Amino acid sequence: MYENFKTKVTLKKLSNELRLNTYWGSFPDTETFTSDLLGKYVTPEELPSFLQTLDICENGTQLCFTHTETNITKDDWRSKDYYFTIESNFEDFKQLLTEIVKSQSTDGTKCNLQTLLNQEVTFVAEAENNTIQSLLQMTVLNPTAVLTKYL
Repeated sequence: MYENFKTKVTLKKLSNELRLNTYWGSFPDTETFTSDLLGKYVTPEELPSFLQTLDICENGTQLCFTHTETNITKDDWRSKDYYFTIESNFEDFKQLLTEIVKSQSTDGTKCNLQTLLNQEVTFVAEAENNTIQSLLQMTVLNPTAVLTKYL
């Protein structure tokens, strides 16, 4: 539990430092990211806020996030949540963020941001209408039963 808290505090600190970077706002050219890369689910502009919403797993070493797609039709509002893990461990991810914060030029910031957004992600689960959180909570309590029942 302490490691998760420590990781969350570190992410919040790096998020704030990103916003204070002189070269923040120097984003790489928009690139088409494939569905297995972080850049598909978060834009450079959203990165500081995104960092504060990351979930911490595996005793602070694994980062996870939920991507929500909403479909609104005439009388229907449906959302679908997709749960992903970021393939790099927290220490490597933190190093990439630190390099962005310490960038001393526009080109350095763009290059480091591009490297971060090219991190591979792995699809874990999906759920409709916000059922993923209850599924994840059940997994923590009894992973074998949930995996057997739902996956």
